[in-house]
Amino acid sequence: RRWIATANIFKTYGFNFGKVIVLPKEVVGIYPAGDDIDNTTEELPGSFDVHPNGTLVKLANDPKVYVLENGQKRGIPYYGLYQKAYQGRPIAVLPSTKLYPDGARVKFPPSSLVKGAGPTVYIIIEDGSKYPFKSKEEFQRFGYRFDLVTQISDADLASYPDSAFSSVSYHTTGDVFKYPGNPTVYYYDNGKKRGFPSYQLFLANAQPKYILVINPSIQYPDGPVMTFPDGALVKGSNPTVYLVEGQKRRAFTSAASFLDLGYSWGQIRTVSDGDLNLHTEGEKI
Repeated sequence: RRWIATANIFKTYGFNFGKVIVLPKEVVGIYPAGDDIDNTTEELPGSFDVHPNGTLVKLANDPKVYVLENGQKRGIPYYGLYQKAYQGRPIAVLPSTKLYPDGARVKFPPSSLVKGAGPTVYIIIEDGSKYPFKSKEEFQRFGYRFDLVTQISDADLASYPDSAFSSVSYHTTGDVFKYPGNPTVYYYDNGKKRGFPSYQLFLANAQPKYILVINPSIQYPDGPVMTFPDGALVKGSNPTVYLVEGQKRRAFTSAASFLDLGYSWGQIRTVSDGDLNLHTEGEKI
């Protein structure tokens, strides 16, 4: 057991007085005394071990945003990667102490368009390899646009293995697209097109700039409708706020449990009850 020297240190580590458990002295005495915690520079592993995989976090007074995965924080090396994969998701602000160890930097997800110093544009496909477009015509045939391409370092480009495919004949999982004259937007997912039941669901998963307009001759069978991604903060017509994790919605039991994770009220997305009910209820937070 380690004595926390001041209330300020207690709060800096993200602890909440409302969660302190009062124990009899004889129970406390079972645990041997350790060193006092008298500063805020020490790392305390496990202080924030309840964020699900995929949560975006940043440290107080630091603009860098990280993705949590298996207890590690992974840096996002390019703004284009953040826009493509994470924009629109809430960012939890953690105390200024480092509570998660560093992991490998995040890689571009499938459907990302990238290039190095040379003129060739590549798309990252489902197996994590990069496919080089052979011509402008091949690139534009799928509705891709050059303003969606992120330039990265040649070293980072080389970290993606070359694709074994000699050509592509369909879109890549992660693409969002529509047909001319039709407002319906779809998400391409392993050979099927998945609709967005609402604009709020679309914004939770993608951004308008990434919508591709494709030729009506390119058709895909329908798949299940899209749901909210893990890490989304949502509420319906009732005041209860949920965190989506493992495609279940986990209800916060109190304002303290919400704020303890580093979230703010402005990050909550108000959605229809129909959209909310696409997710079954999970364990409460």
